[in-house]
Amino acid sequence: MDKPTEFRVYASSYNPKVMVLRIQGFIDVNAAPDFVRELEKLLKTGHFRILVDMAEVTYISSAGIGVFVGMLEAARSGEEGDIKVCRAAPKLMKVFEAIGLKYMMDFLAKESEVEFWGKPPKIMERLDNFHISLVDNEVFCGQEFVLRVEARDADRNIIWNYRGEPRLIVNSGLVLPRKLAGFQAGVWEGKVVVTDSGMLTLILVDEQTESRLDILVKEKPHKAKFPCAITCRCCGQVAQVRGMDIYRCRHCNEIVYVDAWAHLLTLKSGSRARRIKSRYKGMELKINGDVNYLNAIRRFINSLCEQENLDELTTNAVILTTEEALLNIIEHGNNFDPRQMLKIKLSFQKKQLTVQIRDYGDPHDVTQHQSVSIKSCIRKGMKGGVGGVLINKLMDRVTYRSYENYNQLNLVKRYPVAPGRRRKSGSSAEPAVTSFQSA
Repeated sequence: MDKPTEFRVYASSYNPKVMVLRIQGFIDVNAAPDFVRELEKLLKTGHFRILVDMAEVTYISSAGIGVFVGMLEAARSGEEGDIKVCRAAPKLMKVFEAIGLKYMMDFLAKESEVEFWGKPPKIMERLDNFHISLVDNEVFCGQEFVLRVEARDADRNIIWNYRGEPRLIVNSGLVLPRKLAGFQAGVWEGKVVVTDSGMLTLILVDEQTESRLDILVKEKPHKAKFPCAITCRCCGQVAQVRGMDIYRCRHCNEIVYVDAWAHLLTLKSGSRARRIKSRYKGMELKINGDVNYLNAIRRFINSLCEQENLDELTTNAVILTTEEALLNIIEHGNNFDPRQMLKIKLSFQKKQLTVQIRDYGDPHDVTQHQSVSIKSCIRKGMKGGVGGVLINKLMDRVTYRSYENYNQLNLVKRYPVAPGRRRKSGSSAEPAVTSFQSA
């Protein structure tokens, strides 16, 4: 049985006005009420400067994240009041980052940093528009060019802590990538490719805004002579193509678009594993819809991931999202009815781990919880509602479907694969690319 989470409160030796709340153990649904009580005690006694030392915290769920969200505004209502976090492990920081708290709170490397207690960090400004510009002077159809995107507020200042993933659209043809992920200090700069020519419009769409840029895309004078040979970028196989079309590699299922200059644009990445009879390790179990089983499931998944040598960040993401999904199903789908059954299946494949959860209660689609306004939650003092967002942020693919007699949720997490197993280019004489469309 897991030991209960311990809380210890003391004044910091580096700054007597700062109270340190040291936590040891798990900050999950069971420990969250105690966490809230400890913070409320400090606030009622006039201690608004709180440092939460998480050096000995090994796990935090959405319930623990909800405590920070719900108590921040109350702490900041006092003079120079704030809640800051100290010595959080990287796997815990990944959770804070996924929900957006990493950019709204101070995270300290050591307790001594509270000697210079500063004001609370400025909460992320609202996005007003994107400033889109070309780094390259000329843009050619089918060839990569460099695009620069700046996230700006209403005063045209760059929002340095913007972490959105806006969609990139073109009014004619195709454009890749479809999403711009990885903004650094409010700026994204990377390579983009379009498949049409002439005067085109690039459209960048975020939940809050839409921005456009008109560009002139030129064509090179000499087009490819078809039929010609192309090489699959995924598996290295060579095949003949008849002309401009969409093609699928028969060896790895890579789907590409070939333009008039024989440039290959990947529409969907392939996998050699799909051509091989599936061989995976896994385990399946059934549990009653009882929250008391969640700790046992957590330990069970952790043991399996350790056995498969998965890294700590991947393991923590799988444990957290599985627990959040089960808790959502038990609460919203089963109404805490312990007689309801849930089936959990874990499949360890070559490049990914799949968690399949099947239940027989009311449908509850967690894929609908793609985002949440943390700024709004902080201001309202909300302590819940972030579990579904964490599931979608921490997993690489989340799918849900409700059937006539049951509901099924699939959670997919990819992990690194040992290099050196890719086939060399031209290793097979048989053409490996086949058109999707008939001649």
